[in-house]
Amino acid sequence: MAEVEPIQYLLGLVNMAAILALAPLLDGIHRKVAARMHSRIGPPITQGYRDLAKLIRRAFELSPEGSRGLYHLAPALVLMLTVVVALLTPAIFAETLPISDIILVIYLLALCDAVLTMTSFDTSNPFAVIGCGRKALITALAEVSFMVAAFSLIIKPFIATTSLYGIVLQVSSSLRVLGSPSYYLAMVAAALAVVSEFETTPYDVGIAEQEILGGVEVEYGGRGLGFLKYAQLVKRLVMIVLFMDIFIPWGIAGNLSPASVGIGIGSFLLKSLTMFIVTSIALQPMARFRVRGATRSLLVSLSLAFMSIILSSMEV
Repeated sequence: MAEVEPIQYLLGLVNMAAILALAPLLDGIHRKVAARMHSRIGPPITQGYRDLAKLIRRAFELSPEGSRGLYHLAPALVLMLTVVVALLTPAIFAETLPISDIILVIYLLALCDAVLTMTSFDTSNPFAVIGCGRKALITALAEVSFMVAAFSLIIKPFIATTSLYGIVLQVSSSLRVLGSPSYYLAMVAAALAVVSEFETTPYDVGIAEQEILGGVEVEYGGRGLGFLKYAQLVKRLVMIVLFMDIFIPWGIAGNLSPASVGIGIGSFLLKSLTMFIVTSIALQPMARFRVRGATRSLLVSLSLAFMSIILSSMEV
């Protein structure tokens, strides 16, 4: 295993801090966009920070009857996993820890959903189980679609690596990928997968606030709910950043020169905020999908991803 240089830890921590700091702001922007599109003023864009601070200051809820301990452990475990993923994801700087790998990152994100699904059984609430089952189905399809789309680029001879640093470096240092039709198919497939991970309308089938469901979050309050909400916001931003790293990495800082760092910070903020605002505006007029409708839309994403990997294997 390669030795980790102190600078790699530092750059990873900076990337992690950028993601953790920006994630609640995106939630406030989403609320503001929704309010404006409904002719309302809406809360300030800093509302996400206020809500998290209010929840985390409150005491943890009592365990449900029959709980075997996972109920109390799950919020901190899920938040810890998302923080680790943020540490491994290039955001402002391309270079991070050597173990930063697209397969490892997706597995850690999937582990978060697995923990929540097991926790839903620990609560003994059938509605929490149904909500988590819906969410797990959507997440599984989305993450598989994203991985297949990513692999359509990874298998190209001039990339040929699953290291996130290597992918960013190879794609950003060459414009060859822009002449490949498989690249554009993969980008559309990955974008559809990322949008479904927002857990907002129309993909909020696991929460379904107007129905009797509510996912496993309905069993939580106080600090536990705050941890879960924060983990959800971080995961949403991580998926956006992964999309940028793989498909539009241009602008990310490749060294520590002041110009490169400045461009990296500006690129990170501009691309992530633009993608999130455009997506929020596009999704806001839509009604919630039924489970079948959500899975069908993701099957489109999966089909495009497989088409892109076939074309990529043919060097198209």
